[in-house]
Amino acid sequence: MSKAAVTLVNVSSTSETVFIKELNINILFNEELIVTNDFTFAEIGAANSLLTAIQNDKILIKINNVLQSKTDSIAYATVPASGGSGEVNTASNVGAGVKSFKQKSGVDLEFRTITSADFNLTQGTDEIEIQAHPTMITNQSAVTPASGMEVLLNDSGALKKGDVSAFLGASFENNYVNNALFNPTVGAFATNGGTGANTMTGYCYTIHGQVTIDALTITSTGGGGNLATAIYKYDSATAKFNKVVSTETNSWNMAVSGFQTVSITQTTLEQGIYLNVVSTDTGRGGMSSYNQPKLDTPLGRIGTATSATGIMGITKGSVTYAYPMISQLDSIGTGYWNESTGFFNKFCSFLLNEA
Repeated sequence: MSKAAVTLVNVSSTSETVFIKELNINILFNEELIVTNDFTFAEIGAANSLLTAIQNDKILIKINNVLQSKTDSIAYATVPASGGSGEVNTASNVGAGVKSFKQKSGVDLEFRTITSADFNLTQGTDEIEIQAHPTMITNQSAVTPASGMEVLLNDSGALKKGDVSAFLGASFENNYVNNALFNPTVGAFATNGGTGANTMTGYCYTIHGQVTIDALTITSTGGGGNLATAIYKYDSATAKFNKVVSTETNSWNMAVSGFQTVSITQTTLEQGIYLNVVSTDTGRGGMSSYNQPKLDTPLGRIGTATSATGIMGITKGSVTYAYPMISQLDSIGTGYWNESTGFFNKFCSFLLNEA
């Protein structure tokens, strides 16, 4: 290990003389004189005239070409109180970051401590461990996620950033929201759709982004009785469908025929698997939510005029009509539902809408 290079710099006077060991050393203004080539650290630190020149703002010390402050220069030129032999040590901050070394007080090197509201700092025997603290998130102001905002992601141990819209799923409008493509309350409907008394009929689908709704739309041939509808969301932890309470309604007028739209509490359906469920105490035909000639799913049409690919209906018979509806339903494929791709099941559902 090479020893540090110590240089004396005249920062104010025309000429300044200091006495180190047996030599008088004259330093001109702005002159820099390396003294560690001729003197030991102890000899430099024992030079009282050097300490006086620093205290009088005449001389500053450079260590390894880093100009020290007046305080650090004084600390370097101060002989330890014990009078022991060896180097007169100090410390310095290098680089562009915040400064951890504060000053030397006598023989004591004083360093600044590190604190943080967002990170936990743990002092070990040889190391200081820094871990993110929950307040790093909870201390921040709340904001509604929007495209352009960024989140941190762990990619196989590497920290990377991603757009929040890709992380959460973008919000979009479907075929019926705001009448974006066509008005769902006009046009022909499927007369072979229907449901039985005391029967629940379900239609399963996936949302890959976010959909905001505040209404539901159906069409029916009338027939009276009661009808209740609700949207359920699949919970993979329990393998159950849980009712989205804000989407539940029994405000349908089943004495009239044709299309009708009922308002519900505005609800944002996040990414996930959903089930539209219809429950009634009265059997009826012509119960449909879909315009023809296309077969339309609750979030838009798929297939062709005669194609039913990817559309499946499910029913649960002998369910006494009740409102509010059941809060939790078993998953598909468990034997709870009767599964079918028949037209009868496909058409008995409702549209997601914005009134």
